[in-house]
Amino acid sequence: MMELLRSPRTASLALAVFLVALGVVQLRLGPESTPDPARELLAWLFGYDAKVAGRLIVAIEFAAAAAVLVAGTRFLAICVAVCTAFFSLACVSRAVSSGGLAFPVLSLAASVGLVWLARWSQPKPPAEGRRGLSSAWPALGAIAAATFAGHWSSAASFYSPDAAARAEAAPSAKASTAPTIDLEMRPFEGRPLSESTLAKYVPQLVELCATRDAYIVVYSPYCESCFTLFTGTFGVPRPELVVAVAVPMSDDATSASTEAPRPIECLDCVELSLPKGPNWLVAPPMVLKIENGVVTCVADRFGGDCLPK
Repeated sequence: MMELLRSPRTASLALAVFLVALGVVQLRLGPESTPDPARELLAWLFGYDAKVAGRLIVAIEFAAAAAVLVAGTRFLAICVAVCTAFFSLACVSRAVSSGGLAFPVLSLAASVGLVWLARWSQPKPPAEGRRGLSSAWPALGAIAAATFAGHWSSAASFYSPDAAARAEAAPSAKASTAPTIDLEMRPFEGRPLSESTLAKYVPQLVELCATRDAYIVVYSPYCESCFTLFTGTFGVPRPELVVAVAVPMSDDATSASTEAPRPIECLDCVELSLPKGPNWLVAPPMVLKIENGVVTCVADRFGGDCLPK
């Protein structure tokens, strides 16, 4: 019995159950129940509104649960438990001044307990003369599980009492939730712009960039660094075409950014916009360099440098 309790898989299972339960509770309570520091960080980095940031946090929790459960290793369980405890502690610190202390304290206590359980666990020594699977296989399995769980859960919706009441009053009406669309463009580097996800939703880009080299800047109206990029880099005439593509907020979202939306200042820019409605997953400002209709460079807040020299 003691050997079972000290197994890393037991600690991994307990941690996975806790993360899934945490995500389910947060979906039930609403985006404000997700860690405030994490939501504010996502708003500052990417201009995400509170609902999109909350859904992304829940998706990360489900992805981490899947990765920990599939890997079943002591090291990963300790790392995830420590991260969970860190954010729980940050929430406790915030709640001391803003109120709502009970949920963060319970989360912190559970996280600390899971850190202790993971550190207390001991892998079973392999039998003499027997070899197990390479350590790469659990890592690959964890990555695959996290990717699947994160993609699946990113479309989850927060429970809305008002929406539930409306659905009950009018059962024939269909409740609509904004889909989440990932605009990651790095997989299309070196490929024609016409094959990209961005061109699928803004088809005008293909014709605009077919005969002229161009810079495409995908920006958020709430992103201060986006406006700095336009005024600092594209505030002078350039031989290339410059296309500014705005990322609108979804219909049912509210901005968590402190910046007010405003028009860009870009000399001779062609201004376009993604369709309104979906939650667009993008790290603005995202800059694409297009040469002969091919995406030759992709850069966003995660890294890269496609700006003209």
